[in-house]
Amino acid sequence: MDRTELDKRLGAYYGGTSTLEDERWLKDYFIKSSVVPEQYKEEQTLFAALSKMENEPSLPDSLNEKLENWMDSKLSEESSIQVKSRSMLSKYRSWVAVAASVLLLLGGAYLFRPAEPEIGPCLAVEGLTLEESVELTQKALLAVSTELNKGVSGLGLVQNKVKDVNRIMDKLKTK
Repeated sequence: MDRTELDKRLGAYYGGTSTLEDERWLKDYFIKSSVVPEQYKEEQTLFAALSKMENEPSLPDSLNEKLENWMDSKLSEESSIQVKSRSMLSKYRSWVAVAASVLLLLGGAYLFRPAEPEIGPCLAVEGLTLEESVELTQKALLAVSTELNKGVSGLGLVQNKVKDVNRIMDKLKTK
């Protein structure tokens, strides 16, 4: 067997340009040949599966017609059910439209209401000199610093309490 001929026909087969004669030749070669080079084992499996598929029985022609008739009957049953559900939908359609309109109006009124001016803390005090402003700022920073220091010292106390509780728990575990 000439490997170049085999490679040429396989290339045409995989490229979609093979003739029926090429395909028959490949099928015969891979099915009837007992010694196939190792690199062509996958192709041998492929052509063996394809030949098995050719030998399988086909479906009867009347099956297609029976399936179409069955689907038509099911579709006609579903259409009668849909007519009932559509009549219910039409009853409530106007109420649903009114509810949607009201929700849109309320949502629009909420989104497009005029913004209220925010009244926040006034940090600037008019009429102070530069020295007075610096002194006021230092007092404010000192107050913030003392509050932070209280929080940090409280955190240290909490950590000590947690350590004490953990020591007690460890003693209880060892007993």
